[in-house]
Amino acid sequence: HYETRIAQVMGLPMDTTVALAPKDLSSPTITFLGPPMSERLDSLFISGIRQLHEHWKEKQWPQELVILIYDEPTHGLLERGKQRYDLIKSYYPDTRIYGVVMDKRKLALEVAPQCDVIVCNGDFDGCREVAEELGKDLFPYGGMSKVNRTRFLMGCLPWRAQSQGTFFWMYNYWFYAPDGCAVYQHPDNWHKLVSSVQWESIREGVDDLKYFATAEALISELSGVERDEYSARLNLIRDSIDLGYSGRPDNPDELGREKLLDHMRYPQRVREQVIELILEALRES
Repeated sequence: HYETRIAQVMGLPMDTTVALAPKDLSSPTITFLGPPMSERLDSLFISGIRQLHEHWKEKQWPQELVILIYDEPTHGLLERGKQRYDLIKSYYPDTRIYGVVMDKRKLALEVAPQCDVIVCNGDFDGCREVAEELGKDLFPYGGMSKVNRTRFLMGCLPWRAQSQGTFFWMYNYWFYAPDGCAVYQHPDNWHKLVSSVQWESIREGVDDLKYFATAEALISELSGVERDEYSARLNLIRDSIDLGYSGRPDNPDELGREKLLDHMRYPQRVREQVIELILEALRES
């Protein structure tokens, strides 16, 4: 979108000669629509990145500026993505780049040379192995959907995946899927944002992470056999988390209200297990 917009504004030609690989055999091959590579486009590309950095500095935002060049570059954009990665790094070596690899260790290996953070939505253990082996960070991700699923994505999932952060789809892409965003534009003031139940679910997930971190910090202060015992118990809780938790069973009408609510409370049950461990460790110590 970024390069296409540059071409539209600056009058650069568009190219439709590159056929992108489909995600799977059932998907049709799609054609890449964008400006051909050129020195002029490179210059405009990095000029826009420079303006982004200057804007960030002017606003004094405390958050880290991280860039996603192409979403899933393994579908025909690996070579182009690597050129863009090297270009950005030649000007801004400390700016980190996301690399979305979907759900396969193989894809993580292919994208690793053009990213600093491997972002995946499956094969979390395999992608973590690649990240650890190559000195990258790992961020799992998933879409904003059912509130308990969103909470799971923001808390239980990154803890279970032993990642350095988490990534979610999507924050404010209203024009693409208006029912799947975390925040929305205010109808009367485009400079204001309207929060959502999804945003509150994200907050709950972050609170879950705080409980997990509290348990880890407390256990680190113990010693000897006691520390080993509680560390092993916490690891059991973490490793028991179902990476495939979808937030809603396939047959909700057949479960009945009680079992359905029990399924939806899954992230809360994980938190309660950790709280129980924290309180027990405090009493022991």
